[in-house]
Amino acid sequence: MIDIGGKDLLMLTDDHGWTVLHFTCGHGTSLEVIRLLVRKGGKDLVMAKANDGCTSLHYLCMSIQKHSDPAGVINVLVTAGGNDLLSVKEDKGLLTALDIATNQNKKWEGIKHLLTKPQIDATTEDTQEAAIDVDVGSATNVEEVH
Repeated sequence: MIDIGGKDLLMLTDDHGWTVLHFTCGHGTSLEVIRLLVRKGGKDLVMAKANDGCTSLHYLCMSIQKHSDPAGVINVLVTAGGNDLLSVKEDKGLLTALDIATNQNKKWEGIKHLLTKPQIDATTEDTQEAAIDVDVGSATNVEEVH
């Protein structure tokens, strides 16, 4: 279905401005599915904002405990979105994804290094795809991330 509809299909939104990536990141969908969506939708999909100004990374950080491999998902999103993604602030409290990850999920505070490390703004599709395909393991714990 994604091959037929392509990026246009992935960029469709619901009444709240959510794309399929917002939904998958907010509900704990597997790393493999999220990686597939990001490969097809690219930086535009990762940078898409819902009506409240949140990106998929914001929703991931709000529901990080639902993900079996949050470090892997963060890596895929940040690799595709680059530094631009890390600086996006949602509309209500002007919070970045890092703010949400550390404020709402204290046990995940160690994950912040993934949201603060210098990123390469991958501008070519080949660079993004290669970086997105990197296997970061299955770190789901602060100690495992380092």
